[in-house]
Amino acid sequence: MKTAFLSLFLATTTLAIATPPVASTINFKSTPFNTYWLRGETDEDFYMYVHLEGIEYQAEEGARVPYNLSLVIDKSGSMSGAKMDYTKQAVKYIINQLDEEDIISLVTYSDNVYVKALPIKVKHKKALLAKVDEITADGSTNLSGGVEKGFGQLRIGKTVSENKEYVHRVMLLSDGLANVGITSTTGLENLVKKYAEENLTLSTFGVGADYNEDLMAAMASEGGGKYYFIDSPEKLAGIFQEEMDGISNLVAKDVVLEIDYPEDQASFESVGLYSSTNSKGKVKIRLNDMFSKEQKAILVKFKIDPDAGGQLNFITGLTYQNPLNETEPSVEISKEHEVMVTDNKRDYNAGFDKDANMGYALMAGGNKFEAAQLAADKRNFKLAESELEEAKEIMEKHFSLFKPHPFLKEFYQEMQEYTKTLEKLQKTKSSHHFKLIQKKSKAYRFRTISCPSF
Repeated sequence: MKTAFLSLFLATTTLAIATPPVASTINFKSTPFNTYWLRGETDEDFYMYVHLEGIEYQAEEGARVPYNLSLVIDKSGSMSGAKMDYTKQAVKYIINQLDEEDIISLVTYSDNVYVKALPIKVKHKKALLAKVDEITADGSTNLSGGVEKGFGQLRIGKTVSENKEYVHRVMLLSDGLANVGITSTTGLENLVKKYAEENLTLSTFGVGADYNEDLMAAMASEGGGKYYFIDSPEKLAGIFQEEMDGISNLVAKDVVLEIDYPEDQASFESVGLYSSTNSKGKVKIRLNDMFSKEQKAILVKFKIDPDAGGQLNFITGLTYQNPLNETEPSVEISKEHEVMVTDNKRDYNAGFDKDANMGYALMAGGNKFEAAQLAADKRNFKLAESELEEAKEIMEKHFSLFKPHPFLKEFYQEMQEYTKTLEKLQKTKSSHHFKLIQKKSKAYRFRTISCPSF
């Protein structure tokens, strides 16, 4: 009993160092949307909800897991002037924060792609800072070339790291549309996904009004990182600092979620926000790294066979590498769930799970909110208003069943505010101003669903 209590205490309090070792560094919850399936409700989808949260952890000074970073910088002509000046300052700011065990590479791209600095441990900062000063803006935007070269530098950095534990991340900055190389969202997502399978991650930074925010958000989602909207270049250093703070306390690597489902009675439909593979009754979702207090909400949608009967069995399994336990770094956890098929509507109405319903409201409501924003992009404001009403109805239904969580209430209030935003957008003549309004709203929505705070 004392040993169990000590393990629980260590897993839920702030840790200064990885001694004594911590057995589990991710708080793992999984539950079906409802513990019953109501026979005959064939139009209703079925959901499994998983919520992950990294334990609170603060590395002692000099004891954090080191970084293998590749900074991939857009140097196209549109970056000239203040944008490039502030970008250089922000890159220098990052370099000056790094330790001697950290590895950094610098990649720039316009029409072509250039490796300004090969992956090296940060022991001679003056030489790196001088490389940054040499960057000048010109040409087009070969975003895919820059991304691929950045991931290539991370691979080289892995050899420099001598296969020790590192956080491997590309930090991609752009202010424009991809117009050289791979330019489609699907093509760029697939490019990022290929490297994410090697636990090489990506965060994206969009500057100004002219880049494709939907593309940058999708790439960050595939890459296991974050997407940032930067409306003013002078904010670059602060936002880079936010990213560095976020990845400074690693608690899990190679995080993989698997859900086994009864293939003879259910079919897999989709996973909200995250890419997945599905084969022989098993859905696999790769989540890569997780950090202190980071949360992930995963909503998996299934269709149940109308003729299903008896009991539906689902198993959720989580595996990851724990950097805070050198003796037993591999963690495997599984949870079994039974869903009963019933004709009793009273049982069904009583079977809703609060946490799963909260996750559903967040993800499904967020999807409808996104649909409203995309419709507004095309100035189809009637459709945007309709999609937004559906988003709010999803939230309101949840609020009618359970006491509203403050995080969801804030998200709902943002939806209500977007009703006023739609009115403003209809009157906005300036294309530049229109884009900035949309980017700010989309960035909030993406951050809310990708980084929940329950």
